[in-house]
Amino acid sequence: MFKYFIAVVIAMSLTLNQFNFFSVNKPSEKLITMAINAWRYEKHLNPTLKPIVTIIDYSQPSNVRRLFVIDITTGKILYSEFVAHGINSGSGAYAKSFSNTINSKKSNIGVLITGETYIGKHGLSLRLHGKEPGFNTNAYTRSIVIHGSKYVNKNYVGHSWGCPALDQAISSKIIDLIKNNSLIFAYYPDSIWLHTSKYLGN
Repeated sequence: MFKYFIAVVIAMSLTLNQFNFFSVNKPSEKLITMAINAWRYEKHLNPTLKPIVTIIDYSQPSNVRRLFVIDITTGKILYSEFVAHGINSGSGAYAKSFSNTINSKKSNIGVLITGETYIGKHGLSLRLHGKEPGFNTNAYTRSIVIHGSKYVNKNYVGHSWGCPALDQAISSKIIDLIKNNSLIFAYYPDSIWLHTSKYLGN
């Protein structure tokens, strides 16, 4: 799969050396490859898709920075941040269970597309539209949104009701950047998703 990542980088007139990992925490090359391939697939269907990919690596614990915003055109990781998962996905630092079911209080995995913003009880919030049946297509109905929260910061990351909640200190900047048609790649090594997702070449 890595050869496809190389091809994408070359196609964008980038080199691997130009892919600037300036943060201490960074996604693996394998995960970046998967996310960029997913972006390429969606781009064919959605020509106005922004050249921004947000990776959420739910295989990592919540006490490390596991959300990454990547600029496809420059190869730069723009943000590396803490992000919460749903309380019923895992009451500790690790998320272990995911759901597309309403009122499950679990997080989603798979590809989602950002929509419009609104002001809710958590302030500026960003609606998400799930693209993968069985995994996240109820995200909008479930009000799974990106928002800031007082329970997410460098000292402590609590749990949401399924939303990928961010530190209030940075959430508005990230939301303004990725709103209105950019791709979210929420990863977890779920065997069914890995073997059935069209975004993963299945």
